[in-house]
Parts: sequence; structure tokens; C-alpha cells
Amino acid sequence: MKKILLSALIFSTLAFVSCNDSDDNNTGVDTSGIYLPTKFESEENVQTFVYDSENRLIESKDIEDDGSRTNIVTFVYTNGQLVSAKEVTTEVGNDQTYVSTEDYTFTYQNNEVTVVNVYTSNWSNSTQTSVYTIDSNGKLQSGNGLTVTYDSKGNVTKLVEDDFENTYTYDNQNGMFKNVNTPQWAFYLVLEEFHIFDINNVTKLTYKDSEDAEEDFSNISYQYNSANYPVKMNVIGSENFSNSITIEYLKK
Repeated sequence: MKKILLSALIFSTLAFVSCNDSDDNNTGVDTSGIYLPTKFESEENVQTFVYDSENRLIESKDIEDDGSRTNIVTFVYTNGQLVSAKEVTTEVGNDQTYVSTEDYTFTYQNNEVTVVNVYTSNWSNSTQTSVYTIDSNGKLQSGNGLTVTYDSKGNVTKLVEDDFENTYTYDNQNGMFKNVNTPQWAFYLVLEEFHIFDINNVTKLTYKDSEDAEEDFSNISYQYNSANYPVKMNVIGSENFSNSITIEYLKK
């Protein structure tokens, strides 16, 4: 199962140039239809998203611009529930091709979801089973050394896993994945970095590693469309880190 990453790495799969404007005073209420993010593009990579007729994510594809790495995640739903996911990563280097696969299966009982993750690659194989507590809205609460804290709107404000702690602050605009009906817990467990964009959008992320006494941060600013969804984003972190991306949507 994935671990919390440094803030710079969390946003390195997104790609954003941005700014801010007077939209910060808007309420963030969308009255112009449903927006589903379909493409994040930067100088380093392009990530695309595909949805079914119920606005559920069924595929995420992330391709490095030089073709050295491709990551494809697919989701399967049965009777209205997410039952499995598959992640395949292909990397080309040193005249060899490296392929790793993670097969996830999800089963439910009351407010718990059991996750079985079977990992296979050119060099190793493993199986891990974890149990997580979720609420009635599919929000991740705890499990496997993880605890999550939310604000009154439902944004994640603190996420602690073992020795790692991330804290977040948000804008008041529409989160990029606000209208996506894939449960938030699955975004964290499988896609990892997108679970913090389902209500509003993160404007600051602070990372701490208590074991190694490390701290890091990212400040994020946005440019919004007329419906108050981000279309451009800029991430600036410690040690002169920066990243930029443009975001495209399907409007329904």
C-alpha cells in the first residue's frame, strides 16, 4: 500500500501554472453544470481521466513526456460499489522494460472496507490485506496506522500515518473532483494525491516526518473558470521547488 509522500512528490504528477484573482471572494457554488476533470498537462507529463455514465472514474492514465514511464489505473464497480482496481506501471530504462502491477479487491462490512492488494513485478511479489474505517459518504476515517481529520465542509485537514503527518488548508472554490462519484477513500488508497480535491482545493500543504525530523511544505495558487473550478494551478515548495499544470474538464 502506498505511503504519504513529500509534498513536492505529491504534486509532481499534477502539472500547474497559475495565479490567483478576485475569485477568492466567490462562494464556490457551481450553477453552470457538472464539471469532470479529464486532462492535467505539464511540461513533464500528461494525465487523463475517463468516466462512466454515473460520473465514476473508470480510468486514469499518466504518461511521461519522454515515454519513459506510463501508469494506468482502472476501476470496476458492481451494484453501485467499487469492487476492484488495477494499477499497471511500465518503465523503460537501461535497455530494459520494468512492469509492476497492483491488483486491489474491496469488500465491505458495516462501516469497514477490507482491501487486498496483490503486487507483482519483474523483481518481487507480495500480498497485503488492510482494513479501513469509512463513513456513510465514503470518507476515509482510520485504519492500518492511519487517522484522518476533517473540517466542517468535509475537507481533509490532517492526515497522519505512522511517523508521517500532512496538514492542509483550502480555498472556497469547487474542488477539481467535486462531481466525481468514486469514493474519496479509494482516491487516497489507489491514486493517493487526489483525495484532497473533492470538496475545495488545497492552498497549503505541510509535511512532517517525526522519525527523521524532516519538514516540507507547498503553497498552491489557482486560476478558476467562470464556474469556479481550477483551470490553472501553481505549486511552490521549499528548496525552490515549483510545478505548473493546466486542467481541462468535461462539462455535462
